[in-house]
Amino acid sequence: MWEVKASKRYSDMMSDYKRKLRAHTDAGREMDRPVWMSAEFWTGLKAYWSQEAVQAISERARANRMSEPDGPGTGISRHVGGSRSTRVLQQSLSLDTGLPLTAQNYSTFLRLHMREDGSFLSQRDADIDVSG
Repeated sequence: MWEVKASKRYSDMMSDYKRKLRAHTDAGREMDRPVWMSAEFWTGLKAYWSQEAVQAISERARANRMSEPDGPGTGISRHVGGSRSTRVLQQSLSLDTGLPLTAQNYSTFLRLHMREDGSFLSQRDADIDVSG
């Protein structure tokens, strides 16, 4: 459990450094490296984060996270299935219900697109016909 938590915190910390570096760069200022990080590692991170391909992936991911599938002003929509892949979720549901994996498509959809109170994350999700 400690390793999982440490991994998440490290990832969060790197994201914070990347965001702060971007703000400094946009303002025309140089950002000091974190005191615990070697100069070589910091230089490598800055070089990696400044690559056009890496920035394009970052921008695409940011746009996807902030998309509003039901139109402007309706708010962003997220899956609520957690960090497990769809396949692992289907396997878990299959074990819980005793039904084969092929019978878990609808249950998996609901688990990913429905809140605990029974409402869908977006109107688009509610309008999908999953009856086959």
